[in-house]
Amino acid sequence: MKTRLILTRFMIASSIALGLPLGADAFPMTDKPGGCGGPMQMRGEPGMFGGSHTQPFLRGLDLNESQRDKIFDLMHAQAPAMRDQAKALHKSQMELRLLGLSGEYSEEKAQALAEASAGVLAKMAQMHARTDQQIYRILTPEQRKQLEERRARPQQIDMP
Repeated sequence: MKTRLILTRFMIASSIALGLPLGADAFPMTDKPGGCGGPMQMRGEPGMFGGSHTQPFLRGLDLNESQRDKIFDLMHAQAPAMRDQAKALHKSQMELRLLGLSGEYSEEKAQALAEASAGVLAKMAQMHARTDQQIYRILTPEQRKQLEERRARPQQIDMP
């Protein structure tokens, strides 16, 4: 009887503990990024779908409408190529996982798939850097100065 009571309490506590992380993301208790309007939104603009740019370094810069339009056009133009790279990355990573769980595993196959994933990641990083440079060229000298000043400050990491 005592064992049953202990097991029942353990199961209840476990159920609550497993459910807490799901609820924590759904209803953030602070005004820090995390829920709707948080880090996964299009940064720099309030609201879930109100953002016109996604680059974190643009946060806090007062972009005019022309700049926002140009940045939108850049991001929109690169989206298909970035999506293709994301699909290629997903495919190579999935193939690598499946290879590890099959009887056909070989170091050569695993190495080739790992190199394919790394190549796609490198291409995506290059695409991001190119887009950042194109956006940087759109900024005014004052906005560029703001970025430089921000970069000179020590980085602060928000802890939950």
